[in-house]
Amino acid sequence: MASIMDILKIKPFVEVSVGQLLWGYEDPLLKLAKDVVPKEQKLPYEEFGLFYGKNGTSPDVVTMFSGANDMTTYGIISHYNMREKLQHWTSDQCNSIAGSDGSIFPPHITKNDTLAVYDKDLCRLLPLKFLEEVSLDDSPIMLSFPHFYLAEPSLREAVEGISPPIPEKHRLFIDVQPGIDELPEQVRSLLRLATQVPPLARSALGWGLSALGLLLILLAVTCLIRSSHRQSTLRLEGHVVAKPPPAKTPSKDNGYELNSRR
Repeated sequence: MASIMDILKIKPFVEVSVGQLLWGYEDPLLKLAKDVVPKEQKLPYEEFGLFYGKNGTSPDVVTMFSGANDMTTYGIISHYNMREKLQHWTSDQCNSIAGSDGSIFPPHITKNDTLAVYDKDLCRLLPLKFLEEVSLDDSPIMLSFPHFYLAEPSLREAVEGISPPIPEKHRLFIDVQPGIDELPEQVRSLLRLATQVPPLARSALGWGLSALGLLLILLAVTCLIRSSHRQSTLRLEGHVVAKPPPAKTPSKDNGYELNSRR
């Protein structure tokens, strides 16, 4: 034993964290055993820990249909540990895994449907048929926000000791944080520039952008004023443009007179 520990360079006492001691860590001896033991003789534990494998987590890989193409297959098992069927039984019907795991079922189930539930302990599909409707002390099933928020006040008043709901505490809300990666490259470059330049240069850049914006506004207003003095009627080839009355004919100072022709 001492020679093996010398080869693996390990000590009789190891130093690990509390999480590793409780939920498992890779021990050099277990790692050596996995390399020595044949593959068909799998070790019961992959790691060493006081509660390793005891937190209800299943090591099995279960693939289910999402219902994207057919909602009738929603929640139905497609593969179990990368296999489409089991290898334990002599018939395809017994080896079939095309059923639910018991937690979710396809929609629109009726009382005439047979529910197929796969039990991994029995390695079989269990066909379940509707038997009867049951109730527990005639208690209805109700869903509500905390303190019956957005519900009728009579429901809350019927229960003694429930205070009125506070919208800020009992309502449902979702915060959406827009990502910077969705902005154009030019905007991202400006943001990076704004965060990298010194405060003084950042202030100068802000004033410069403000002045540029004001200049563009003045330029746009000037163009609108100048365009208001231009002729609003243009002559096209092959068209006749009515000659305006002499009293309304623009002077040479304001523009040019358009002559009509065919």
